[in-house]
Amino acid sequence: MRTRERLSVLVVVLAGAAGGCKGKAAAPGPGSGSGAAVAVKVAPPVDAAVAVPVAVAVDAGPPPCLPTDGERTLSYLAATENEVTLCTVAATGAPAPHCIGVALQTGTARNVPEPAAPAEVAPGGYAVQDTVDGVQLCKGSLCTKLALDLTVPKGASPAPTHDVALAKSGLVAVARDPGGLGLFDTSSGRKMKVLVPNTKTVCAGPAQFLDEVVFATITDCTGTPSAKAALYSPQGALIASLESLNFEGSRPVRLAGDTWVAPDYGAMSSLVFEGKTGRVLRQASGLPTRFTQCEGCFPLGTSPLFKVPLIAPMPSGTYAAVSNTGFWVIDPTTGKTTKSYPIPACAPTPPAAPAADGSGSGSGSGA
Repeated sequence: MRTRERLSVLVVVLAGAAGGCKGKAAAPGPGSGSGAAVAVKVAPPVDAAVAVPVAVAVDAGPPPCLPTDGERTLSYLAATENEVTLCTVAATGAPAPHCIGVALQTGTARNVPEPAAPAEVAPGGYAVQDTVDGVQLCKGSLCTKLALDLTVPKGASPAPTHDVALAKSGLVAVARDPGGLGLFDTSSGRKMKVLVPNTKTVCAGPAQFLDEVVFATITDCTGTPSAKAALYSPQGALIASLESLNFEGSRPVRLAGDTWVAPDYGAMSSLVFEGKTGRVLRQASGLPTRFTQCEGCFPLGTSPLFKVPLIAPMPSGTYAAVSNTGFWVIDPTTGKTTKSYPIPACAPTPPAAPAADGSGSGSGSGA
């Protein structure tokens, strides 16, 4: 008998003898007889030179990285002075959030539980009902319907929603219809003004309120990701045009007071400005480092219309900007990047290997 086989027999004999020292047989462990593993303490071998290492199974959980299999989208972004937290969910099907935290001092990633969603407070106490049949703003059982133009252009399909946004006061709202981006009185539903009329070369994009000021995006109708932005007063007057960056899908975030920051398409650059005046305070230049983890990986998804903004303000007044390749900490007073790290992206799952009998995908049929 070989040495290892003799040792195995010796361990079994010694274990049986130990059980008999107390005058009764050792009780079977949970799952005994069914092949389940039972934890047993074994004294160190006398002869360490012939000791057989014992493998211990440890469930370390998923690796601290964002999945890249299938289409996903960013669902949560927040930053402290020590860590940036990101979560993504599957773009279709049941949401399965995966969240990581990245330490700003080291770039080390860790898995974190899904943060609690912040409570949403509807401006003016309205509940918004936005469907293919129009928009209603409701308080309890009392609802006001916005005077949208629901005429569907020939050859087009009805819009499933109308991208409604309300001012902080709840007094006015904006929404899109085939005619463009309209400004509405919420108490009556009356359309006060068309802020961005749709034409052959001008198409109204999504809009949001910066307190009472409208931040509207405007495209050239070509379908390419390219947009400028404009600010409008709550009465519909143009405050300023912002054309220095590509604001496709941009969602500004408040830094402090009336100072806002808007990322460009993909958040590779950003603009710091005053909401009420449109005065540009600083533009963060094209960020210096572009990271790649794996060819064709998009851990945050490919749509510019993410569930959350791509900017996260920090308590110190700096902010984090995130893209599919990495994230950056930016000082808004200088527009300079102070820290930059790649997004921890999981490697895509390799395709399944063909079955041994050749019946798997890709097996030749001309053999």
